[in-house]
Amino acid sequence: MKGGGKDHIYDSETNLNQLTTNLALSWLPKINHGFFFRAETFYAFADYIDALAKENGPTALGPYGRKSLHARSHGESFTALFDSRYKGFFILDEPEAALSPQRQIEFLARLKSLLSAGQSQVIMATHSPILMAYPNCQLLELQDGVLRETAYQQTAHYKTYRRFLENPLLYLNPIFEETPE
Repeated sequence: MKGGGKDHIYDSETNLNQLTTNLALSWLPKINHGFFFRAETFYAFADYIDALAKENGPTALGPYGRKSLHARSHGESFTALFDSRYKGFFILDEPEAALSPQRQIEFLARLKSLLSAGQSQVIMATHSPILMAYPNCQLLELQDGVLRETAYQQTAHYKTYRRFLENPLLYLNPIFEETPE
């Protein structure tokens, strides 16, 4: 499967999925910039950028702060990747996998900056109630094979996190309770 963007296309070991098989995108006016981010293939992308830098010199690292993405934490390298993109169409598959809760909030600020310029669109698959909280976004939830628009507080992930934070022992006691032998 290919990943990356217009200037950086790399192979990953991921099998083709329904998205790449069944999705045909068109956008007018034509957009030449974008990126497909998938947490599972980000390591392969960082390898690809390092190979470019080895082959073509350190200028390949320029958009990423002149430093290998592997020389940073997962969250820092993801942030460097996203900071190198200024406009386009972005498909993000579980970007929270690379981000702590605080970094997710910082990422929301980056999304706001990117989207407020009016030259970008983002489609994101996420389990993160923090990322789902982006104001005025359209939330779609897949339930029983049906895609439905839903309100933020009605998403399964919001409900689960809220219940857990309100009463963690409700979830933890059955797991860690000592059982008689």
